[in-house]
Amino acid sequence: MSDAITEQRIDQCLYHLRFFKTRALAQALIEKGRVRINGTRVYKSSRKVKINDVLVFAQGDKIRSIKVTGFLASREGPANAQAKYEEAIASESSEPSYHRK
Repeated sequence: MSDAITEQRIDQCLYHLRFFKTRALAQALIEKGRVRINGTRVYKSSRKVKINDVLVFAQGDKIRSIKVTGFLASREGPANAQAKYEEAIASESSEPSYHRK
């Protein structure tokens, strides 16, 4: 069922992928303009994320940059969530590279 999902609301995506403990926390960060999709600042939680979109956001004292590779229909365990995105690796070049955790 989760393989059939081709897009998802940004707040649901961040919550289902376990970056935030509640959807309300994800929504608060989004509404402050602290989340970017493919370099564009997002202010609405209803904005759709598609597969291969790059999300950049603050989490604690870290800046996270992830590439979405799939979606979950609901919040699942960490292993399932980590299989649905690739984390950016800081590199010498201007373009970040992505890898699975």
